[in-house]
Amino acid sequence: MSSFLKGKLPFAAKSKLVDDFVDFCCTDLRPFDIVSGKGFSRVAQGLINIGARYGAVDADSVIPHRQTICDRAKDHAKKEKARLCEQMNKALESGIGITTDMWTDSHNMRSYTALTCHFVTEDWSLTSRVISTLEFDSTIRKTATNIHEQISKELLEVGISADKLSKVVFVSDQGPNIKTALKNYRWIPCAAHVINTVLKHAFSEKNEPTFMGEVTGQITQSKHLVTYLKKSGSTLNLPYAVIQECETRWNSKAAMLSSIAKQHREIRELLKEKGQEHRMEGIQVEVLTTISEFLSLFRDASEDMEGDRYPTLNTVLLWRHRFGAHCEPRFQDPDYMRHIRSRASELLNEKFIITSTHKIATFLSPRFKSLKVLSHEENIAVQMEARALTTALIPTLQAQSEEVIQGKTEAITSNHI
Repeated sequence: MSSFLKGKLPFAAKSKLVDDFVDFCCTDLRPFDIVSGKGFSRVAQGLINIGARYGAVDADSVIPHRQTICDRAKDHAKKEKARLCEQMNKALESGIGITTDMWTDSHNMRSYTALTCHFVTEDWSLTSRVISTLEFDSTIRKTATNIHEQISKELLEVGISADKLSKVVFVSDQGPNIKTALKNYRWIPCAAHVINTVLKHAFSEKNEPTFMGEVTGQITQSKHLVTYLKKSGSTLNLPYAVIQECETRWNSKAAMLSSIAKQHREIRELLKEKGQEHRMEGIQVEVLTTISEFLSLFRDASEDMEGDRYPTLNTVLLWRHRFGAHCEPRFQDPDYMRHIRSRASELLNEKFIITSTHKIATFLSPRFKSLKVLSHEENIAVQMEARALTTALIPTLQAQSEEVIQGKTEAITSNHI
């Protein structure tokens, strides 16, 4: 029986199954890649196993009702939340991080708040778990008080009461409401959000020289070009994909400009064939290349600091140091780039604030403990603060160690008895 099940499926049977999948996607209006998911594969294997054990049963008698699935999903969510509560409260003894973000679905005009916790497990693995994604009550204003109440209520549901919040470090963007909502707690601004804000203002036309309007105009024209290429299906005839920008992420602008610059000849030829050459008017490849090269360092930094499988706090100081050098004026720079570098440098000094927490995190990283990017005086100050924090932790670490030893001793004693 097992050898039969492991045998290859006849071509005709497999071909018939492909036809069934086509009918399934067309009848239920599902995307073709629905069959490529791991979850779908597990369900398919489960159905095959049922057929192998019970024979050719009627599908309708096997497939559960949607309400049954909904109820079971709620049960699973409840169990997972309980497991998460247990994990977080164990980790809370040493401290955890919580990132929060708010956004609005502009199509449905509904606002949401997401909370994600980050902690180190007992086997020293850095873990990230989504606590919740909540809809913000549309009948109330997004004031700091209301945001604070929503966050506090949700954290209380996972066992993090107000008296435990001293063990939490919050990370969010620098929106005034969220900053005020978290002002009584340990808070660090999200570095990736700060980068996005810096670049947004560095390329702003407001109260800027005339040539900046020409630069931002080229970025806007590039956006329109990509929109046309995608909607017309012309991207299929290009050697590389063109990237659509996302308004809230400057990383996507760098990718968009680069995707046009590296194949501008092919794009121009394609537009010429379609009588659409005017869509490239005003776009200068040299400008796109220069700007995308400038943005590339910020893109690399954002992607690095958005990682959730490795520590990132220790790299913020290092990236900030690189940004400073990157924004220094260069002899060969055109006027617009001199202005952009200068403006970005001013904004970095204003908005990208390095705290003692960032410095200590870098010092505690074995690769960067020399703190070469800091002055001698700053280096000494960081070491002294790290020493003071370590000294304060010793009683807690000793107590935890004694608990572990006591637990092992009791286990050994009970085994002997």
